[in-house]
Amino acid sequence: MPKTIIVIGAGIAGLSVVEQLREQGVRGLGCRVILIDKASSHTQGLSLPWIMRGWRVPEQVSVTPSPAALEGVHCIRAAVQAVDPTERIVSLDTGEQLRYDALVLAAGTRNNIGWLPGLPEAVEAGVAVHFYDPSAAREAHNALDSFAEGRVLFLVASTPYRCPAAPVEGALLAADLFCEYGIREQVIIDMFTPEPHPMVTAGPVVGAQMIAMLAAAGIGFFGERTPVGVDSGSRRVMFADGTTEPFDLLIFVPPHKPALSVGEFRGWIPVDNATLATQWPGVWALGDIASVTTPSGKPLPKAATFAKAQAPVVAAGVLNLVGDGSTSVSAFDGRGECFIEMGGHRSGLGQGDFYALPAPRVDLAEPSKAIHDRKEREEAEWIDWWQR
Repeated sequence: MPKTIIVIGAGIAGLSVVEQLREQGVRGLGCRVILIDKASSHTQGLSLPWIMRGWRVPEQVSVTPSPAALEGVHCIRAAVQAVDPTERIVSLDTGEQLRYDALVLAAGTRNNIGWLPGLPEAVEAGVAVHFYDPSAAREAHNALDSFAEGRVLFLVASTPYRCPAAPVEGALLAADLFCEYGIREQVIIDMFTPEPHPMVTAGPVVGAQMIAMLAAAGIGFFGERTPVGVDSGSRRVMFADGTTEPFDLLIFVPPHKPALSVGEFRGWIPVDNATLATQWPGVWALGDIASVTTPSGKPLPKAATFAKAQAPVVAAGVLNLVGDGSTSVSAFDGRGECFIEMGGHRSGLGQGDFYALPAPRVDLAEPSKAIHDRKEREEAEWIDWWQR
């Protein structure tokens, strides 16, 4: 009887695992590989700030994998209703139940706007927008495009969230747009976050560099400010310390939640930080849904760079389980990088070893057009590869 490998999630993490399974010889084992996702397409996170800026439109950067790109993979377009790790069963909203020998959780996160009181009402009233999905990013662009004067407040609603550089990128790109329109002096831009500084896992040195970038663009930074509510009528954000802040336009990083649960477990899926194995036999998790604790005790950021680096490790672990145990298994080493969009078609790059001791070692490369061009190539290569 052929063994069954199920991958839940057809975004960057799931597709990266599928590709690694094929590269590492899953076809030779005669296994059935099933890829489950309700959506038929996805968008890279690095494209979203560009949609907000007006440099991309959602249709331009949507990735719909072709049949050729998914050759040998059985794709099911359905939502996962439940995962039973004891019986090794995945239940779908179609009523179908699938048994697995190995399961990979790559379902990512979901925006959870309702978590912060008043935030859904502010969105409905048109005074709050975000850029954490393609259509929302286009709405954020429209809001910025029509903004003439006043205060734009960038808000991190809660942690953790995808792409630790994104709030800084958003603020810098907004400033860049207003400069292009000749109205920068009419707009105040400030950023508020529960964190002490941006990219908190990268450490205080990188955080200080990011704050300096914001200051150079005339953007205020206010750390350790935890929001507890939004009043759309008065256009104010309420914080846990009892203070409030006014805004004319609120651009927020939405609260996040895991895209699925496993059995009775709720929350981000804890994994071994070397193998990405979960507490359940035969189950791995990677990418944004996984909770990875670095050797220094800090959480690994949620970013595509780590999902791509984790995929070969997960694939090797899966093939060792379903095969004869001869697959060479490496360990995820915690290395990654993150583009930081500055505006003016320049990007910085944070890269380093997040598993270093006593603390992660991360360097921030000087922003340049060359790095921006590299980011554009990475965006295009992923789209071209999966739509080949």
